[in-house]
Amino acid sequence: QSLGFALPSYHQVILLGCVMQLLAIDIGTRLQHILVLDSEHGPLRLTMPSATALLARAIEAATRRGEDLYLTGVTMGGGACTQAVRAHIHAGNHVYAAPEVALTFGDDLDAAREMGIELTEHGDRPSGTVRLELRDLDLSAIEHAFMAFGVRVRPDALAVAVFDHGVSAPGQDDGDSRLSYLTERLRADPSLYVLAHTRVDIPERFSRMRAVSMTTPLMVPLVVVDTAFAALLGSQLDPLVGEQQDLVLVNLGRLHTLAVHLRDSRVVGLFEHHTPRLTTDLLDELVVSLVERTLSPSNGDPSDGHGGLVLDPTPGPVSFFAVTGPRCDLVAGVRHVPHSAASRGGAEAVGCWGLARAYAHLYPDSRSWIEPMLLAGSLST
Repeated sequence: QSLGFALPSYHQVILLGCVMQLLAIDIGTRLQHILVLDSEHGPLRLTMPSATALLARAIEAATRRGEDLYLTGVTMGGGACTQAVRAHIHAGNHVYAAPEVALTFGDDLDAAREMGIELTEHGDRPSGTVRLELRDLDLSAIEHAFMAFGVRVRPDALAVAVFDHGVSAPGQDDGDSRLSYLTERLRADPSLYVLAHTRVDIPERFSRMRAVSMTTPLMVPLVVVDTAFAALLGSQLDPLVGEQQDLVLVNLGRLHTLAVHLRDSRVVGLFEHHTPRLTTDLLDELVVSLVERTLSPSNGDPSDGHGGLVLDPTPGPVSFFAVTGPRCDLVAGVRHVPHSAASRGGAEAVGCWGLARAYAHLYPDSRSWIEPMLLAGSLST
């Protein structure tokens, strides 16, 4: 039976006399950048070690003590903790894990077994082992960290960035799988929001993103975004970047680099590469090939990069280049002198501000309180 009026949305309900708070967490290889956007007090930012870095320290300590490990929790980012697990097993210690946890180490249980991880049923903890919990996101720890300074963090909205290759088909390289998925999605929606998802529409292939969703309160609206795309969205809040209609944006992460060519906010080409294998000369060459439309799907050697994608074959010229990310040192000496993109709070905060943009995009009812803070975020300080 009709009530005779439209029910208000979630955001409209809590806007009725309430202070709104968005918690944005950009989880990287070594660090996690945390931004609290509060409609009453404005933005507050905190930078702490990432979960994989903290877990690696705990594993290394167990290695020194010669302890066997039982890994529980959910799928999370590998990186440092994967290296620590390898070293732990190599030292002669045992590592046990439930299947969903073992997927942390390559999205492939066979790869986990080859590493020497011994699979167990969830909750079946072998005797004499030390228990370590895996999760990318620990909201309780974040709340306690802010509370130490008298700041109450009880978010009405959550936005989290993680890098997720996605589960590959058997025998398919994870870089090829990611590029194939990006190609399909960008042909349908050539925007930087292509890898931004609400809780209910995270694709099955993204096990890490789905695990993040599992570790957040169900009643709080959530957006999960790929870290590289969050950084590029945030870099557009830089006033000089934001006024460009035709430009190349590059995010130089510690492990992965993403470069996109944008025309009128549409992605017309991109490439991804493994940052540790990039040199300044190679980066220069790849950016030129992106603009000139001479990219190959594999960037030459498939083992080096995820690949390149051309959506619009019309070549440049492009007169504006911008970079962001922790490995901006790689651009020293490139022929196209880039602009260093930053939002309010500096380059380290761009991913968090990109998360705020993604949340406002996917939850339009939130724009009335998020967009004024985004406008403030566009002022570099």
